[in-house]
Amino acid sequence: MRVLIQFTHGLGDAVQLSSVLLHMRRSRPHWEVDVAALPGKHSALRGLCRANLILGSEDSTAYDRVFRLEWGECEMAYRGWPSTKVERCLLDVFGIAPDAELCHYELKVGPEADARAAEYLGTIAAPLGDGRFKAVLLHYQGNTAQD
Repeated sequence: MRVLIQFTHGLGDAVQLSSVLLHMRRSRPHWEVDVAALPGKHSALRGLCRANLILGSEDSTAYDRVFRLEWGECEMAYRGWPSTKVERCLLDVFGIAPDAELCHYELKVGPEADARAAEYLGTIAAPLGDGRFKAVLLHYQGNTAQD
């Protein structure tokens, strides 16, 4: 079955979506999942779905099912797994019980992006010699849903 997920949320949410995709890979192996996300956010899903597309470039008529994820906050406490947007989506949208082994985020960073990040970090922080830098990144406020 060909499935399209339309995802209109920010980069942090896209990284969280990785856990949903890991669950889908295991629980729905017969699904061919493509994700259409906002430009720049779509690349966070590389390697986690069949195709990561820029939202608006997809042909939704080519799919058997289309899910436009609302991605709301979890407003209840679950027993046995985290109470996050991921688990709410798994349960409410896809009917998949969370698996503790898959309740983590995954981000596949390519060598080019890794080199660009290291180059930038080298301009603002001292390298520690093991590929890490003496720096902290705070993402205190998103820009996709400012309200």
